Amino acid sequence: MVISELKDYLLKTFTRLEEVKPLAEQDMAGLPLFLQKSNNFYQTAVLEVDMVLAEQVHQESTPVQLGKEYNLLKKQFNKPVAYVFKSLSTYQRNRLLDLRIPFIVPFKQLYLPFVALSLTEVNEVVKRERSTLRPASQCLLLFHLEVERISHLNFQHIGSRLQYTPMTITRAAQELSDFGLARIEGRKDKFLLFKDRRSYLWEKALKYLVSPVKINGYIDIAPTEYMLFKTHDNALAEYSDLSPGRREAYALAPDDFQSLKAKTQLNIDYFEGNVRIEHWTYPPGKLTTTNIVDPLSLYLSMRDDEDDRVSMALDQLLKKVLW
Repeated sequence: MVISELKDYLLKTFTRLEEVKPLAEQDMAGLPLFLQKSNNFYQTAVLEVDMVLAEQVHQESTPVQLGKEYNLLKKQFNKPVAYVFKSLSTYQRNRLLDLRIPFIVPFKQLYLPFVALSLTEVNEVVKRERSTLRPASQCLLLFHLEVERISHLNFQHIGSRLQYTPMTITRAAQELSDFGLARIEGRKDKFLLFKDRRSYLWEKALKYLVSPVKINGYIDIAPTEYMLFKTHDNALAEYSDLSPGRREAYALAPDDFQSLKAKTQLNIDYFEGNVRIEHWTYPPGKLTTTNIVDPLSLYLSMRDDEDDRVSMALDQLLKKVLW
């Protein structure tokens, strides 16, 4: 339990420590019910300063939500409040520090600005954080940008539209929240909130987005039993003044690529062939209603091409995206 670790940590950190004990019932009179249910409250004193500790039951609130709740708790208790966490991502820690929200992660980090304390364990092993979005998270974001605005839609509705499992939608939404691109609202019935205009959101997210192409190579004949989506320079020709390429180019969904490969029908040559084939990390069909891959995924797949004609065509493509 986090609170037992907290007691050991505080005893190790401070030579004098008041007992950490549950907050008295009378002190919580008038506190909104959702805060009572979502937190376990304790009281103690650090450096002779009385304070309240709030341990989140499920640790579901975003840093911004915590900021709002933190202000309510300070007003309720009329004394300093600090959140207690078992763990925090680097992004979450930085946001809490930016918002000046006191917190303690036992044996890892302590931030109590009301007593001018900020400590980090020097022997802490920090897990490497992702610098880019996972495929499902990227697909969810692009769906909002290109297909349908999903701000204020609940997770169940988003899942049915994208045909992703509830677990996948939950993880993708949390990642978008962690990257500061969206906000999760609600408790039982959760929904995503994108506060930025789509043009600004695209620019903001660009550094976290990657090419959807996992593998590309060449085959002799295009398979006919799978849904193929025109891609690469042939697709770019549909969105710009660029001339079509001399060979066919198609994108395949992950499951279709693996199925094709399992049937041993896919003998890929990574240098030359009649048909370019791309294995995408998310199904192209989730983001388009035609047989052409969506423009933003196409942009991401070709933005590193050094051909000046391609660069100019990509600029034309972005200008045609209506926001």
